[in-house]
Amino acid sequence: MAGLRLLRPCRAGVSDSSVGTLFRRRDVLAEARGTKTGARSDVAGWVVGFAAMLAGLHLWAAEATEPPAFGGELKFAKTAFHSGEEIPFQFVLTNQAKREWGLWSRSCSWGHEGYTFEIALPDGRTVQATEPLRTWHANARQVTKVAPGGTFVAEFSLRGLVVFTREKPDAPPRRVPLAELLSAGKIKIIGLYTSKSDLQLAKYPRIQAAVKGLWEGSLRTTAVEITLTEAKMQKK
Repeated sequence: MAGLRLLRPCRAGVSDSSVGTLFRRRDVLAEARGTKTGARSDVAGWVVGFAAMLAGLHLWAAEATEPPAFGGELKFAKTAFHSGEEIPFQFVLTNQAKREWGLWSRSCSWGHEGYTFEIALPDGRTVQATEPLRTWHANARQVTKVAPGGTFVAEFSLRGLVVFTREKPDAPPRRVPLAELLSAGKIKIIGLYTSKSDLQLAKYPRIQAAVKGLWEGSLRTTAVEITLTEAKMQKK
């Protein structure tokens, strides 16, 4: 027994250096697998983030392309009028939203003063016309509810409108009846509507409740063209 040496068990053909190499390769492979796992996690996180960004962009695009709550249209009974006619027309506001909205009633100053008309006259001038100012003995805020798809109709007369004009550039503006500026020829009319609240609404909860659901915004109609002709003299 004295002449015997204890031999370390070892697989045939595998040296100490080979074993060390195997262990090093195992460590390298484990590290590689960990790197791949981390890379896969990074890719998954990037994909989730990109999907969230796309969803946000989709919602933003949907909101950006959503039509305004109200659309406006000017309606005339006919397209040709004699110079002596009142030329009545309607400003029709249509609720295009999926919810009920309120508009200022025409029986208060907020609804009376919300309409403006851009009028191109036959002589080439373009003027801004409104209804005449009026004195309000009772001016309570009133809102008319308009259901989805419903309309709000305001009645006007073209000859009843007034125009701010200046005789000279440095002269103060004055109101002139639009009827004084009308002449025979083609007239183009565009309607503009603005609805907004006032600062006093924040002070009085009762007023806030009365105008709850008020739509605030502005819109512009497409141009409507009518023809104005001189009134024919009646034969005796």
